[in-house]
Amino acid sequence: MACSAPVEDGAGCSSTAYHVTPQGDDLFRPLRRAWLQRLANSGLVHKIVSAISSGAKAPPLSPGPLTPFFGDLRSFLHVESDDTWAHLRQITPGQPFRISLWHALSLLFKDPDVDLFPHLRNGVPLGFAQPIPPCPVLTPLSEPTARPQNFAMIVSPLGNPLWIILS
Repeated sequence: MACSAPVEDGAGCSSTAYHVTPQGDDLFRPLRRAWLQRLANSGLVHKIVSAISSGAKAPPLSPGPLTPFFGDLRSFLHVESDDTWAHLRQITPGQPFRISLWHALSLLFKDPDVDLFPHLRNGVPLGFAQPIPPCPVLTPLSEPTARPQNFAMIVSPLGNPLWIILS
């Protein structure tokens, strides 16, 4: 069933994130099939569910069981060079993700937000450890460029407030 109304993200912006019906070619299909087969044959599903259900803070799998999944991903991306693969698997200090790997996948799938990754790699201020610096676009002007207007509010016949400029 196709989405009849526009899909919006949490900020009210239009989005193509409607995953009931594919938006294009299913490029992940070979990788998804390989991983589902690996999960079915390895018995890892029970281990993952148990770890998540326990509420433990540790990752549900140690690095060892993940090795074959990374091998599938490397084959999927056709990465032959060990140096390139090591770079893609590196986790940037201060980041919880393999940003280079995520970036490579976004390039492959022509993600419209591919320019986000250099910003993530450099670090995006979140306001947790220090204040978020003000955006220069939103910095108030030092001097007003126009004379302030006098406004008055009236109420429309429908009860909505309307602002008018007094001359």
